[in-house]
Amino acid sequence: MTRLLTTLFHILALPAAAQEAATLVADRISVDRDRVLTAEGNVEIFQGDTQLTASRVTYDGDNDTLVIDGPIVLRDGESTVILADQAALSQGLENGILRGARLVLDQQLQISAVEMQRIGGR
Repeated sequence: MTRLLTTLFHILALPAAAQEAATLVADRISVDRDRVLTAEGNVEIFQGDTQLTASRVTYDGDNDTLVIDGPIVLRDGESTVILADQAALSQGLENGILRGARLVLDQQLQISAVEMQRIGGR
């Protein structure tokens, strides 16, 4: 399947002072009448030092919500990796809930949980 590359695509609505464009890569991308963006198949999102991969991502611009279907890999910088089955995240991947989650720090410490909350980017 042909991979569709959309560069500098603003799917995450950050405050104007902190706004940084996100790059979205997926096999299929669609936007419906209600401004709901759906990316399916080998989805990758890059924004700053954060990289997210998943099988499906749905972003609702009106409600500023991001629903992600896994397997999910969220890399935050070089030393933090979060693996999950499903996630619901808010503005800028800063706040949300990850289900079936595992946090790996510096490739040495691993913490697993049925549910993990991400608050303020942590």
